[in-house]
Amino acid sequence: MANPQPKSSPRLWTWAVIILGAAVFYRQYVHEMVTLILGTNRVIQPIKTSHGTVVAFLDSRMQWLPSADHLNFSGKPEKDHIVVLDIDEPGADGLYGWEQAAILAHQSPPPRGLCYRREILDPVALGANSTVEVFDLAAKSNTLSHVKIIASDASNTPNNLAVDADGNGFFVTNDHTDKVAGLVRELRGLIGSGSLAYCQTDTGECRIATDEKCYLPNGLVRGHDGRYYVVHSMTAVISVHEYVDDELTRVDEIPLGVPVDNLSVDHDGNIIAAAVPDVLRFVRVVNNPYDNQAPAAVLSIQRKDSGYEVVK
Repeated sequence: MANPQPKSSPRLWTWAVIILGAAVFYRQYVHEMVTLILGTNRVIQPIKTSHGTVVAFLDSRMQWLPSADHLNFSGKPEKDHIVVLDIDEPGADGLYGWEQAAILAHQSPPPRGLCYRREILDPVALGANSTVEVFDLAAKSNTLSHVKIIASDASNTPNNLAVDADGNGFFVTNDHTDKVAGLVRELRGLIGSGSLAYCQTDTGECRIATDEKCYLPNGLVRGHDGRYYVVHSMTAVISVHEYVDDELTRVDEIPLGVPVDNLSVDHDGNIIAAAVPDVLRFVRVVNNPYDNQAPAAVLSIQRKDSGYEVVK
């Protein structure tokens, strides 16, 4: 008589499914991001031609920096300001005519935004009370006239913005989907988090333009070619978009191979990216800039007939 086959334990099957699911999730969503963050096989070169070291400490950012979950409102700076520069004339001191802008506020009702005192909400429980401030600045002037405050659920975690060609509309990157800091917000970043919102200055209305394939969207610029370039810090990819007939379409992607923060555009239309070669050291600097240093890099993204070329 044949021996009966042993029965499989339901508990073993459960653990097998969990382990398999975790492995698939890691490979699909986490592995590439971990490699980018740890900088596996990334070579960081010293700048041997440096003629000294300049260190700028932004102490207030250790207290109040919502994108990094620094939410100590009592440590928020009381003397934030906007600086006007003449970028065509460096001047004898090399400071480009650095001058603090004067701000003219509306008389009634008084604006309540970034540059003014406002009702204090609990940022830990409710998230940062984020707004977009709109000012008018006349050419060759150092005086800003406050126009309006734009606050919308569609721009709940604003990080950066780029103005449309008409000067009225603008895009905003939301670096997170969840406004309130916590474990859920951080975990969501692994599988996709954040969005791009489109706002109009005249109406103050905002709407979500896209939230597809967003992985902590950060820097944002409008190129000389009319395209919008968005860096996704979690995946080290720049997504390229065209905005036609009120529709934002993703037309290309530029893999960078290194995490990037902000973007800018130079005179020739090249996209300039501020890169973070060592994320872990960068985080330590954000939390304590007095005792830590982190490497940085600058990338130039040039549009060619065959695509895009990335140069360090």
